[in-house]
Amino acid sequence: MDTKYLKILLLGFCLCADVLAQEWTESPALSAYLKLHQVFSITPLVGGESNDRLFKLRTGGGVWVVRALDQRRSLKKRRLVCEATKLMGEKNLGPKVIWHDDSYEFLITEFIEGRPLTPEDIQDPKIFQKLIFLVKEAHVALGQLTSSLETYSLKDRVLQRLKEIASYVVDLRELTNVRSVVEKITIINPYNFSHGDIKGENILKTQTGLFLIDWGDVGFSSIYDDLASISFHFSLDEDRENRLLNLYFGHPPGEEALKILKLHKWLAELQYRLWCMRKKQEEARKPAIYV
Repeated sequence: MDTKYLKILLLGFCLCADVLAQEWTESPALSAYLKLHQVFSITPLVGGESNDRLFKLRTGGGVWVVRALDQRRSLKKRRLVCEATKLMGEKNLGPKVIWHDDSYEFLITEFIEGRPLTPEDIQDPKIFQKLIFLVKEAHVALGQLTSSLETYSLKDRVLQRLKEIASYVVDLRELTNVRSVVEKITIINPYNFSHGDIKGENILKTQTGLFLIDWGDVGFSSIYDDLASISFHFSLDEDRENRLLNLYFGHPPGEEALKILKLHKWLAELQYRLWCMRKKQEEARKPAIYV
């Protein structure tokens, strides 16, 4: 490995650990809780596309993941993220929640040893079936959060992303045209329950099964949002899209269901491309690290 790259990587790790250490001392609730458990090490969890900051802690109580929730989210949304994560842990569909503070700024869960699910993994029909059943179980379980959920569909997210990148684009005519098309889309059954960001890095593959993680985009939306995210992020062809819908609904899909899935798949791809544009601009504005 290049020596300069290694120095940058190590510096980044140190800075991340320092960030948590600073937030730890500035948050009386987190500080008080962690003082009850001997902390042996803090390791930043790098990679992925979450807006939250993640740290792996080795403590006297076990190995944990500390999630510093994105403060750009409202208090209501952060509470929802914690509630959904806790519910998934109770249903054995995700990591179990160990603790969160009353202001929902920090969330601690158990650490599950695993890796992200890949497109190659779901070539196995059994794993593909497990994935679809996992998502369906999660949708059913989220019904318990009806009073807390707020509408947050792929359509809403695309419109939000278009607004976010407007300041980066020189020619706004193309954005205006896209917005006009998206605004005319009618979402079918928008008041269901959705993870909001089903993709490989948010599905842990372990020796015992699959687990859903990162509930930062949970909310009311069409179930087709999650199904379309699977289709887009795992590059499903039409045959596997048919199987996806068959497994989820329990019967072969009609033409209308396939059309709805493809429309939502277009939204999923558009949302992801716009998010990447925003992220690229944010990274460009960060100060450089010199070593």
